Amino acid sequence: MVLGKILQAAGSWLISDEFAPNALVGAYQGLFNTRTAAAQTIGPASTTQWAVT
Repeated sequence: MVLGKILQAAGSWLISDEFAPNALVGAYQGLFNTRTAAAQTIGPASTTQWAVT
């Protein structure tokens, strides 16, 4: 699990940094961070809702 997390973190930085156009690197990194925050917010809430019903 730890190895998977390390690879995921490295891979997401590669995608947001290497594949973004030079003028849009900050925007790509912001979108990636927003995606992660949304998943960490919605995931537990939806799992709790599923478990309760």
